[in-house]
Amino acid sequence: MNDLICLTLFFLVFADSVSCCSVEQGTDTSPWSMEKILHHQDIVVYGQEVSRFTPPDATHRNAIFSVFCVMKNDNTELPIPHNLTVEWVEPHSSCSGTWITLNTPIILGLTRTSSGNFARHEPHDMDSASIVVGDPSEGVLSRAMGVCGLEEAVLPSGRLRSEEPQCPRSVDVATKDVSLCTTGNAAHNAMLPTSLIIVVALCYF
Repeated sequence: MNDLICLTLFFLVFADSVSCCSVEQGTDTSPWSMEKILHHQDIVVYGQEVSRFTPPDATHRNAIFSVFCVMKNDNTELPIPHNLTVEWVEPHSSCSGTWITLNTPIILGLTRTSSGNFARHEPHDMDSASIVVGDPSEGVLSRAMGVCGLEEAVLPSGRLRSEEPQCPRSVDVATKDVSLCTTGNAAHNAMLPTSLIIVVALCYF
C-alpha cells in the first residue's frame, strides 16, 4: 500500500515538474543580461512587428515582422527575408517574458521552425526575446553589436540599402565583448525539482 502511495505521488510530482518553466524548477532563477541572451540566440534581427493574424483553422496567432537589419544569422546560410512570419505569438505562454508593442523598433531573437517560418527564441525562461531599441543616444544597438557572436549587420533579403532606418555600424573585432565566447550554448542546466527529490527520499530511504 505504501509503495502504491509513493508511486502515485512520484508520478503526480513528476508530471507537474515537466510542465513548469525551468526557472521555476530552480535551474537558473536570476535574469540574464542582454549580452548573454543575444549570445545564446540563434538569429538576431533589428526591426519591428507590424501586424498579427490568425492562420486558417488555427487557434493561435502569428505576427509579421519587418526586418531592418540582420545582426546575427544561424549556421544554415539561408537568407533572412525583410518581412517574415513569427509563429505562435499568441496565446502568451506563462513561461515567456516577451511582450511586444506593434510598430516599436526592437532587437529580436529568433529561431527557425520546421514550417520554414520563425519563432521567438527565448534561451532563458521568463526573460524576453526582444529588446526595445529606444532613443539612439541610449546606445542599445551599439552595445548589441559588441556582443561576441553577433556578426556585422547586413540587410535582409529584399530590403534596399537606401531604406531607413540604417543598419548599426559594425564593431571592431578587437573591441568585442569576448567574455561570453568561451561559454557553451546550453541555455539550461538540468536539475531535478526539489519536490521530486523529497518524494523519493521519503519513500525509499
